[in-house]
This record gives sequence, structure tokens and C-alpha cells, in this order.
Amino acid sequence: MRSRLVRTLYVLGLTVSAAAVAVPAQARDVKFNVPFTFVVNGETLPPGTYEVTSELSVLLVRGYDHGAAVVTARAEFRGERDPSLLFNRYGDRYILVEAWMGGDSGRVLPTSRLERQLIETARRESAGNAAGRFVIRAR
Repeated sequence: MRSRLVRTLYVLGLTVSAAAVAVPAQARDVKFNVPFTFVVNGETLPPGTYEVTSELSVLLVRGYDHGAAVVTARAEFRGERDPSLLFNRYGDRYILVEAWMGGDSGRVLPTSRLERQLIETARRESAGNAAGRFVIRAR
């Protein structure tokens, strides 16, 4: 009975160790210098240096005094992609929409209520409130 318990614990230990090695580390901190005010999940963050981390489905954006967290969806890119942040721009408002931590995967943020409002406003005022994309590369 005792040897069976020891054997079971041994196999369980090997299984957990193998699983830990097989799962790639998803948490990786990347620093970005963002030169403008931007919005993440309803939080307005001032210009500055931010550390961005992706853990499981949560993206953390942390600055010296400010930060935000958002549940995201996984995005894949065929090939390698440098660490970068992708923003949608509506006039002078910037909304974070994608975060790429390097390699072939990134995180896509859900469309916020604010962004849906800005999209609607841009449609109505198509001439004066131009929408665009802006990319920030890692420092």
C-alpha cells in the first residue's frame, strides 16, 4: 500500500514537472515610452514609460503612478513580430487596441464603449475627426 502511494506521488510529480516545462512562460515585461495620453479599458493614462505584461488572458499596463488591466483575446502572427503597441486614433484620442510582446503572439483588446462612441462620432463628422492607427515600438 505504501509503495503504491509513493509510486503515485512520484508519477504525479513527474507529470507536474513535465507540464511546467511544456507550458511556455507567458509573462514578459516590455517597456514602452508612450508620448501621448491614451485609454486602456476606460482608464485614461498620461504620457510616460509603461511596463506591459501579458499573463494568461490579462494585459497589465503599468506606469509610475498609473496603470490599467484588461481581459484580452489572443492574437497570432505568422512569423516574428517586434514588441509593439497598436493604437486607434480618433482626433486627439488614442485607444490601445493591440499589444505584441515579441514573437508570434499578441493580445487584442475588446472594443470599449468609448471607442464605439468615437467610431460613431467619426462616421458622422467624417471630415474633421480623422481616424487612424499609430504604433509604438518597445524601448
